[in-house]
Amino acid sequence: LKEIAAPAAAAAADPVEQLPFLDDAQVNAAFGSAAQLCCVAAGPAELAVGIPGSAGAYRCSAQGSRIQSLLASPAVLKITHDLKKLAACAGSGVAAGPFFDTLLAAYLVNAGRSSYRLSDLAWEYLKVAAADDLPAASACGFLARLQPLLQEQLEKAGLAKIFVDLEMPLALVLAQMEADGILIDAQRLAALSRE
Repeated sequence: LKEIAAPAAAAAADPVEQLPFLDDAQVNAAFGSAAQLCCVAAGPAELAVGIPGSAGAYRCSAQGSRIQSLLASPAVLKITHDLKKLAACAGSGVAAGPFFDTLLAAYLVNAGRSSYRLSDLAWEYLKVAAADDLPAASACGFLARLQPLLQEQLEKAGLAKIFVDLEMPLALVLAQMEADGILIDAQRLAALSRE
């Protein structure tokens, strides 16, 4: 079986702006008891969030206190594609795991790939053709289906521990470095380049 998503037309039919927007109280009601969340950075300071196995996704403010507490909760697995983008969107709320980044997992499983786009992973692992610019609701659905498959591949390759203990924490450090920048001693750097 193969599901085919019409490339550009489907994306236009489900823009992130058309997803229902949840305020803090609604986020609590919708996701308060969730053990897993699929999170996609959906724009400046907005997230698209869904629960694996449920239909659809919702938009919410990345800075809302309830979504921030869910993102920081060690009891909730946050599944995303590019944790650095999620961290840039949600800021300090993305500080505690567990996380599962499908982009990093796919990289560890096959570092020789030319692309790690979510649409490419959907085709490889799910045999679903998808547009490169996936609507947020579709992206949340693909994340929920890809996570167990990539987890299994990491375990088969003996890379699950490296993924959890090294790659996921490092992604957050790199995201923070990109947000804050780094200081460079220009004189010392110039001296080193002359050596």
